[in-house]
Amino acid sequence: MATIIGSPTLRTLLGTDFSDLMFGDTIGTLTVRYASNNWIYGYGGNDRIYGDAKTITGLGRGGNDRIYGGIGNDAIYGDAHNLLGSARGGNDFIRGNNDQRDTIYGDAYVIKNSARGGTDTIYGDNGNDTINGDAWLMRDTARGGNDKLYGGNGRDTINGDAVRMEGQSIGGNDYLSGGALADELRGDAYLMDGYARGGNDRLYSGSTIFPGDRLYGDAVIMRDHSAGGNDLVDTRLSASASAYGDARTMSGFARGGHDIVYVSTLSGAAIGDADTMSDVTVGGNDRIYSISEGNSNLFGDARLMTGTAAGGNDALYGGARGDTMYGDAFTGFGSGVHGGNDVLYGGAGGDTLFGDFANGGLDYGDLARNLQSITAVGGNDTLVGGAGYDRLIGGGGADLFVFAQGDGIDTIVDFSSAEGDKIDLRAYGFAGFANLTIQNNSAGAAEIMLAPDARITLTNITASQLSASIFYL
Repeated sequence: MATIIGSPTLRTLLGTDFSDLMFGDTIGTLTVRYASNNWIYGYGGNDRIYGDAKTITGLGRGGNDRIYGGIGNDAIYGDAHNLLGSARGGNDFIRGNNDQRDTIYGDAYVIKNSARGGTDTIYGDNGNDTINGDAWLMRDTARGGNDKLYGGNGRDTINGDAVRMEGQSIGGNDYLSGGALADELRGDAYLMDGYARGGNDRLYSGSTIFPGDRLYGDAVIMRDHSAGGNDLVDTRLSASASAYGDARTMSGFARGGHDIVYVSTLSGAAIGDADTMSDVTVGGNDRIYSISEGNSNLFGDARLMTGTAAGGNDALYGGARGDTMYGDAFTGFGSGVHGGNDVLYGGAGGDTLFGDFANGGLDYGDLARNLQSITAVGGNDTLVGGAGYDRLIGGGGADLFVFAQGDGIDTIVDFSSAEGDKIDLRAYGFAGFANLTIQNNSAGAAEIMLAPDARITLTNITASQLSASIFYL
């Protein structure tokens, strides 16, 4: 393995056809000066390339380097292996440049103390690459840079900042874009621990017909007191993807950010915070949009909430087809779980809206009788079915069911005046309660006739149980 080292007068470094060890400025430690702005080409072999030095510490500053990996499975570090003290990484431009498996770190392998990463631009190009906007490990009060990361045509794994964020490290505000195959994008890290805080990131799936994209606004795992950033997660270009506003799992005292999630997939799901929220985690106030021609599953907070997890106050917007929407989670297990005060808009298709939770193995009748008593505490939700044949399940709490002209034939499964539920018919312009046509259907359930092609069925109560006090007219 050849060792190639730059100098103040040698700023363009050319590798060989074999595996090289390359340093833009020094093989040692940079402490008080600015590194050079180097051009480095790895060419052939499995190269290990450092844009500046082995270690940058003290008041050292990395240069603004341009690094091209070339052919081979390369390990590329934009600045150094270690970024310590008050060091700063440079604003580097890095390309993998091959069909192999490159591992790229925008700044260093380890960033700790009060060191900060630079504002880097990284392209994986072809091949199944691993891209880290700043480092493998960020700890203490380290901060990530505001990086732009592009996967390319392989099956890539992209971390906006690092694989692990610990201590009081803070992620940068990063831009992540997948490529033509199934990628995994993490706005900040694989693991966020301690008091780590995510940046306000933007994640976009690539344009692909291959299933399997997974986008996490912050991390795969958030635990301890970690906190997510306010992220934008967009899977509109992917045929099949799963989008998470914050993480796959949240535990301890982790808190979700206030995220925006777009889904336009034929399958997959959009989740405001995490797949699983446990312990005393708290969801953010998220906005989730389905603009899909398929049937989307939207979860305001999680699929599963346990312990004393609390949902955020979320807004969910359905698309053109039949969507299933959960204001908080599919399952809320435990009396300590609390749902948020959510707003659900069904959209044009025949939708099913759960204001709080739903549980597998229960039919709608069981759900209306048992859901909140065996699981969690629901929030005060607003459910808007929209056009189509919709089923609305408010769950616990004082829920508001809103209807407008053109909504079609809808069903409220669990209406409860005792819990403070209300029905909003102001869009129809009825003069008063006496002007409503209310009757029982053949099953004995109350029906409110709104128009020749529009009615509301309340499956769990009869017409005689409805009074003027439950309506907004």
